[in-house]
Amino acid sequence: MINRKAFLALAASAVALGMMPAVSASAEEVTLKAISFVPKQINYAQSFAKFVDDFNKQAKGVVQINFVGGPEVTPSNQQGQALKNGLVDMIFCPPGLYLNLLPEGEVISGSNKSPKALRKDGAYDLLDSIMRKKMNATLLAHVAGGNNFYIWLNNEPKRLADGGIDFKGVKLRTSPLWKDFFTALGASVIIIPNTDVYTALERGTVDGTGWPVIGLREYKWDNFVRYRVEPGFMQPDILLAANVTKFNSLSKQAQDMLRKAGLKYEKDSYDEFQAVEKNDKESMQKAGMKTVELTGAARKKYLELAYAAPWARIKSHNVPEYDQLRAKFFDSK
Repeated sequence: MINRKAFLALAASAVALGMMPAVSASAEEVTLKAISFVPKQINYAQSFAKFVDDFNKQAKGVVQINFVGGPEVTPSNQQGQALKNGLVDMIFCPPGLYLNLLPEGEVISGSNKSPKALRKDGAYDLLDSIMRKKMNATLLAHVAGGNNFYIWLNNEPKRLADGGIDFKGVKLRTSPLWKDFFTALGASVIIIPNTDVYTALERGTVDGTGWPVIGLREYKWDNFVRYRVEPGFMQPDILLAANVTKFNSLSKQAQDMLRKAGLKYEKDSYDEFQAVEKNDKESMQKAGMKTVELTGAARKKYLELAYAAPWARIKSHNVPEYDQLRAKFFDSK
């Protein structure tokens, strides 16, 4: 029988001769902890869960993502800080919820260009470089871009002489992202986490809210809101981002897998959520949701106010890359 010392010597010789593969610590599978800004039952989180499942099958043995949950794990407005500090490795979360760390994050929602155009123009590369410096994070994908936000109301709004909407006295639930826009419209604004909006609508604390089409029914807010204001404004700014320190510690193979998967998710989610929005709009219309359409000068003014708000806030922070960001993220033609 060969003793342990002799066996190790033989094994070492076999590796040196190429007869046996050398196994290093870098070949061990790594698991990344990920969280979402919305609970798992919401469409956006379901999409992310599917992405995680698909990725884990392809990257088995190299790198895995453990999607541990949503705001019940870490409150949505604390997820940016959690990523920066390395408490989690990945977040599926809009920068609108961590603007205190990254005011430049508003360029996503303030963009009137498609994700495909932004990717082609190097816009995401520019934002990624800023995220690395300010958040210790790297941008993997802009998810579900290209849809819009809308104002949803409990009651039919009063109209102004110019065809606009009279928001005076209307209490709108908002996020920091839409606060200045809603204020400019004349509404009273209340910042409430999305998990508390149902109760706020039920109790009459608010008369309406901002939100995309997607997810509204899952939150059951359509039990209260019966009117959607058109046109939509801005676009969802959900980013899939990873902690840079953790990302850099991964093997090149793992990094390449995450980058490639992120790019595919960006494209696939655009197509997916365009279809979801169309279907949800039709379903809500059949269920009695009514549209309040702005046209002509009133429509133009409404959109100008919407897009002016995020860019004014970015500029107020004296962002050195403001002109570069504006040129890449916004088509002023």
